[in-house]
Amino acid sequence: MINQELRIIDKEWLKELRTMVPFGFFLFDKQTVLFIDEHTKSILDPQLFDINYAFLFEQFKDAIQPLTKNLGLIGSDLKKYNIDVIGQLVRFEDRVTVLLYVKDFKRELSGENDLKRLSKLRDLMLDINQSILHIEDIQKTFYLILENAMRAIEKSNLGSIFILNGDIFDVISYIGFGKDIEALKLPLVDSFLYRNSNGMMDRITNISSIETDDHFYPVTTFAGDRVYIKSELSAPIYVNGNLYAMINLDSLEENAFDESDIASMEFVSTNIQIAISNQLLYQEKSRMAMFDSLTQLYNRHYFNEQFEQMIQKAKRTHDHFVIALFDVDDLKTTNDIYGHVMGDKVLQKVASDLLEKTRRSDVVARYGGDEFVGLFFNADYILLQNKLNEIQEEVKQTPIKTNEAIIPCSFSFGTACYPYDGNTMAELLEVADQAMYTNKRDKQLI
Repeated sequence: MINQELRIIDKEWLKELRTMVPFGFFLFDKQTVLFIDEHTKSILDPQLFDINYAFLFEQFKDAIQPLTKNLGLIGSDLKKYNIDVIGQLVRFEDRVTVLLYVKDFKRELSGENDLKRLSKLRDLMLDINQSILHIEDIQKTFYLILENAMRAIEKSNLGSIFILNGDIFDVISYIGFGKDIEALKLPLVDSFLYRNSNGMMDRITNISSIETDDHFYPVTTFAGDRVYIKSELSAPIYVNGNLYAMINLDSLEENAFDESDIASMEFVSTNIQIAISNQLLYQEKSRMAMFDSLTQLYNRHYFNEQFEQMIQKAKRTHDHFVIALFDVDDLKTTNDIYGHVMGDKVLQKVASDLLEKTRRSDVVARYGGDEFVGLFFNADYILLQNKLNEIQEEVKQTPIKTNEAIIPCSFSFGTACYPYDGNTMAELLEVADQAMYTNKRDKQLI
């Protein structure tokens, strides 16, 4: 055995490892298993396999750095099983052990060919396209994409997806890397993809020996602080003709990927682009169904849905909520004198001020024309009245100024409280409407 300092691990580290890698693992010495995760335990069923750990240990006796192997096992069913593994010597409880990651496990099939590989790719991409429209969290979306891409390119041990923000790539999802990757701000021009495509970003690049690259950014991997990726497949992701992101599939081995992997990556990246484009289109349509395009406030339909949810919640918890109705003052006069473009700007200003100065949990919506409406759950009625009075005064004190004129901005408002002022939307809006016109009349008398 090579006499070098080995990485030291403990049980807590092994438990945390489950969150870092997408495949199973177990720890063993020459006699027995010392630690095994549930997924691997279900795969290496003791009733099916009688593993010779002394022999298995011998396969990795010099693996100071992670070593990838394909092992053949004969099960009690007399069938051969192939296991793709990554093994590394580590020190656990003062003994030398092997930490083995189980990447892939399958019964050997005769005549497996490109058609079956393509079928697998199609199944994985179909899973992405079917699942992606039901996921609202963008990070979960990209994790699903990355996870399936790594299943498609079986030689990859790690992976990441970076979103392009200006000239900087920011990580949005990763598997197999340490948390320090989250702080990485990768300049576009320093990416392997950019430099290996002569800045064109128009093709998949296969980097076979990363550590010799002058622009290599070392990032912690699941294999240890000083064990870095050694080869990478990198593909651009375009949306609507613009570079949107890049996906990287990595290996701890040099020269890990070949032409068949590049072909698979072509298929994967094309389907990823379609999936992301479809989800972004779906999200935009969902947003249009929720928001008013002029003011960027919620629309009336969404407000009605939120009202029904809020009143049901208030009934269950015996809480109250306040509904407020806002009317932009003299909007018709503004439109007649300064034009509808300026009238729209007045609406946008009032909407922006209301949105900025209310709580994130409040619902502020455009109800129609020059009217806005708000829902304030479990709000102190007196404090809310004072807050709305302050916003009203601030809006009045900040008119829109142009080179030709100063356009006044102001609004009137009224409130009603559930359940004291009514038990339905119609009843509450009627009370709020009466209070709003009282507020408008009182301002005119000042």
